[in-house]
Amino acid sequence: MNLISNSDKTFGFMWEVDSIKKPFVFGRVQIIIGNEIYPKVCPAEHYTLSTVFNSLKASFEEKHYSGGTDGKDFGTAEFDLLAYESCKLKNIFSIDTSYMGMKTGNVDECSMDGLILEMGYSGKEERLFYSFDYAKTFQEICYPRGTVESVISKLPDFY
Repeated sequence: MNLISNSDKTFGFMWEVDSIKKPFVFGRVQIIIGNEIYPKVCPAEHYTLSTVFNSLKASFEEKHYSGGTDGKDFGTAEFDLLAYESCKLKNIFSIDTSYMGMKTGNVDECSMDGLILEMGYSGKEERLFYSFDYAKTFQEICYPRGTVESVISKLPDFY
């Protein structure tokens, strides 16, 4: 199993390559957030790792603010679920995890479909809001600014 994470291993990815059919690389992936690993059991089926990793990286190249942005940090504002659901939560951008739910084989077994990642900045910190239940509830963890992007940028390109 491969691992890329921050120094204290509170954010990262574990993955294993199962097969390569150029230009695609298939395998299994799990994400580490705080003291949690999601999904808890490494999926038995394959994800298109090349697409998953490229989508994660693209989230930082062109940030998507569904609630808009005024160019400021999100700051210490509360993550309001109703405002988020109505696309009215400003200065929060999405980290694209959509392809983490698109695996081959049995989609009911250990799927990562429920994973949603949103991020906002607050001075020297970044606030990562994450959901494992299709955005019904969110949890928050703070890292030094640049942590999440740094880890994601180290994921392989497979090209």
